[in-house]
Amino acid sequence: MARPKPLRTSLPLSHARPSPRRQRPWYAGPVPIIATGALIAAFVAGLFLWSGSGIAPAQAPMASAADQVVNGVTHLDPSSSFGVGAGSVTNPLKSTGQKVTRTADGKIRVTYVGAEYCPYCAAQRWSLLVALSRFGGFSGVQLTQSSSTDIYPNTATFTFTHARFTSSTIDFAPFETQDRNGQPLQQPSSEARAAVARYDAGGSIPFADIGNVEYTVGAGYAMDNLAGQDWQQILRQVRSYGSPIAQEVIGNANWLTAGICRSGATGDSCADPHIRALATELGP
Repeated sequence: MARPKPLRTSLPLSHARPSPRRQRPWYAGPVPIIATGALIAAFVAGLFLWSGSGIAPAQAPMASAADQVVNGVTHLDPSSSFGVGAGSVTNPLKSTGQKVTRTADGKIRVTYVGAEYCPYCAAQRWSLLVALSRFGGFSGVQLTQSSSTDIYPNTATFTFTHARFTSSTIDFAPFETQDRNGQPLQQPSSEARAAVARYDAGGSIPFADIGNVEYTVGAGYAMDNLAGQDWQQILRQVRSYGSPIAQEVIGNANWLTAGICRSGATGDSCADPHIRALATELGP
């Protein structure tokens, strides 16, 4: 029997939350000696993920657990991931009716506003990583979890707090407004605040603006399938392509990719027939 979808797919930017016990993610801070075995196990699991992607363990680079997961989700097989099409996701994008706006150097600005505590942001980041990695490369993306006291507690995800994105066509401007414990973190730029004011009157997160042409409010898919799973478990299912999680995460990513292409981006991703079909559904 299909699991029911949650009633909400986003949280207000000013979402009132209880004050949870302050705690660090498992990867942050000094690592006690007793955790050595866990780190070794995580590395071995990472090698398994690399071998599953066609890279022999002996050839896999030495990397942190975060790098292994991020590399896994940003290096999906193009034909298989594009072949997911819309997956199980109904178009989450809305058109602004405006012409594309670009940065001074001609790039398409993709703005994201979220928070580390937010469970719906946790879901949206998986898709954003997939979509944006088709146009450039990430560095500094770290693992984290959503709040332990909110709906879908401790959802495995990433944070863009220290992320850098390099691309010849996309300028990615992410803002994580609060940390996992609800403390202030990053202040959105004046441009980001203006976009929220124009298209997200309720101030809900996550919010994303794509070149002032398309925008989305909330997670693009019901995230109950992510609940209770760690990063490696989610990644294995994303890379299975036919799994329910892949149909959601990649389907949502394909819509985001189509929105980026409709905003004027070019390249192999925009030439893929599955993405072109979705872009056509978004409008001329």
